[in-house]
Amino acid sequence: MKRIPLLFIAAMAVPTTLHAWDFSDTEKSLRGVIVNMGVGATSGINASVGYRPFYDNKNNVLNTLAIRIDFNYLNSLKIPQSAINDIIHKKTDTSLDFSQGDAHFSHHSYGAVIDVYPFERVFRITGGIYKNHSEMHGDVGIGGTVTIGDNTYVVPPGFSMVGNVGFSKNFAPYLGIGVDMNVWRSLYITTDLGFLVNSYPSVSLALYGPHAFYIDPADMQKESDWIASKVSKLRAIPMLKIGLSYRF
Repeated sequence: MKRIPLLFIAAMAVPTTLHAWDFSDTEKSLRGVIVNMGVGATSGINASVGYRPFYDNKNNVLNTLAIRIDFNYLNSLKIPQSAINDIIHKKTDTSLDFSQGDAHFSHHSYGAVIDVYPFERVFRITGGIYKNHSEMHGDVGIGGTVTIGDNTYVVPPGFSMVGNVGFSKNFAPYLGIGVDMNVWRSLYITTDLGFLVNSYPSVSLALYGPHAFYIDPADMQKESDWIASKVSKLRAIPMLKIGLSYRF
């Protein structure tokens, strides 16, 4: 019999445990106007406002729902050089070294989400839609023998390859889980874990240097397409957030 991963067991146990706890003293404070501020590992500063209505009828499905407007802003997150070098060295020789360059990730998004509290308290499932703009920008020193597209070029020293990878064409769906833990009266610590699924990326590449150097545009386009095919595997951006929430 195959072993069930411990992470899966833990994930299944969370809602059961939360359901078993007695949160009757804090159930009323879970409702009303919701104001939340927090931070995310890949989403930066996070803020949301929402509302969870009061219902006396426990059998009403609306008793388990809340709606929020959510905002995320990450201006610039530096991408480790080693991660970029692993990709670069698969396409070029060691003359192209990311230690000579820089790369950053930025993320701006806003959207509407619905929280579903299956046990009416604490544990929730969150789904929604975001207008998203995520971008990776890289500037890497380049020189020597480099393969671009289908051809090999000998690039003089002093040149750099600048690239932008953007996810901004469409709305992005979001699905995740969260926990709202009461710490004092109507004040809560909130945690969220989910995924924001982006559209297929757009890629632009340009070569800059002290003088003119010709590269076939068809090769630049093939290189852009290759990068887009690799980055498209990262379209599902993990969103891990922690914050403070107050209910009025």
